[in-house]
Amino acid sequence: KADDTGKNAYQGFYENSGLEFDPIDILHEEGDGIAMSRWIFSSDGKTVDVDKWNAFAKLDNGGGDVWVPRGCWTYGARNQDRFRGEAPRRPLVAFHNGAVFGQIDAGTDIFRRDFDADAVEKFSGKWITGWEAAQKGGKGEKPYRSLRVAEDAKWMVDPFTPAEKKAEPIKPGTQLFNDIHALALAGNNRLYAVHKDGRLRVLDTADGSVVAERTVPEPMWDGLAIAGGKVYLSTQSGEVMCLGSE
Repeated sequence: KADDTGKNAYQGFYENSGLEFDPIDILHEEGDGIAMSRWIFSSDGKTVDVDKWNAFAKLDNGGGDVWVPRGCWTYGARNQDRFRGEAPRRPLVAFHNGAVFGQIDAGTDIFRRDFDADAVEKFSGKWITGWEAAQKGGKGEKPYRSLRVAEDAKWMVDPFTPAEKKAEPIKPGTQLFNDIHALALAGNNRLYAVHKDGRLRVLDTADGSVVAERTVPEPMWDGLAIAGGKVYLSTQSGEVMCLGSE
């Protein structure tokens, strides 16, 4: 119902506490109103509708509808760290139909997970709460949402970090980072990933093997795009480059 009291109702908060539901976001037009995350304000500013699913966009991706967080890179799931040292940026993700490609938090692992109707049906809508994440993170555990998405992954590889470096222990409280700063999925079964230092890797989506690599200028966050068979990169220096054909 529309809330004429002006209060922010936290409808479905614990059900979706791992997602886009803090009361901050980029404002956008939604029908006849203005939306901020799941709150839709009337054009006259007098009422607020609360729709816990409004933080998602329902997209037709060629093989059925897909629900995608609208603000997946605009801000963190909470407006504060859940535990000391949590990576300040969210891991990037790309998808087509039921195939999801993403980065594991606090590292450079890339995974592919395939969702069919059965996997979607079994996937629980309840995510880890901030309190539980704080408890586990403080003990050096890994309360990462991306690990849950990557369960039963078809493959998981790390094309950037040497095995000996990955084996080094990380002390609780160490500042973590998500160092893959660009990710894009091409139509020819290739996944493009760019490290923050400019290392570009092209992965075969079938098995995660690296089929090509090169060095490019340091990318802007989420700065890869593919259009018309060409690969484009936005750089830290403010340029837009065409890297060639996909």
